[in-house]
Amino acid sequence: MAVKIILVDDHPLFLKGLRAILDTEEVEILAEANDGFEAIEMVKKYNPEVVVMDINMPNFSGIDATKQILAENPEIKVLALSMHSGKQYVKSMLDAGAVGYLLKDSGPDEFLTAIKKVIKGDMYLSSAITSIALGRDESQIKPPPLSLREIEILEYVAEGLRNKEIATKTFVSSETVKKHLYNISKKLDVSNRINLVAKAKELGVIDG
Repeated sequence: MAVKIILVDDHPLFLKGLRAILDTEEVEILAEANDGFEAIEMVKKYNPEVVVMDINMPNFSGIDATKQILAENPEIKVLALSMHSGKQYVKSMLDAGAVGYLLKDSGPDEFLTAIKKVIKGDMYLSSAITSIALGRDESQIKPPPLSLREIEILEYVAEGLRNKEIATKTFVSSETVKKHLYNISKKLDVSNRINLVAKAKELGVIDG
C-alpha cells in the first residue's frame, strides 16, 4: 500500500518537482500546503502518514508547524526538507520532533529512501546532516564507555522500537529502559532519540 504524504513548501515550482519525484506507486500525495498554517489544516483534513516539511515559510514556520502537528498527532512522521544545512536549523527541527532531515539538493532516490525509512519507524539523516547535527569535528570524536546493555538498547532504538517494545526484548521494565536511555544521552551529550542514534553511528558504537 502506498505511503500517504502531504508536501509543504512555499515555492510552487519546487512542489511541482517534488511531486514528480514522489508521486509513484509507493507514495500517494494527498495534498500540498504553502505555509505552516495550511500544513496544519491539511493534516487535520487528510490525516497523512508522513509530512514532508519545509522550514522557512511565510506566516508560520515549518518548525512551529511541526511542533503543533505532533502535539495533536504524535504518530505522524515529519521529514524536514530544506535548503539550509546550518546546525541551528537542523537542531531546531529535530527538537521539534522531526524524524528526518534532508537537503533540497538530495537526489530522487534519497527522497524515496528517507520516506521508506521513517514510515517503518526508523530515523533518517543524510550523511551531510549527520555531521552538522552532531556539531563536532571527526578528529575530536572518541567512543564513549557504553555498557553492552546500553549498546543493545541503542541498537533497538535505531530500529525504531519504543521503550515498551525494548523492555519486552530485553526482559526489563520500561522504567529501566528509560533510565538506560537517560544515561546514554548523558554519555553521548545529546537530547533526543534521533541525535542519539546519529551520534552512536558516527562514533561507530552501532552499525550504520
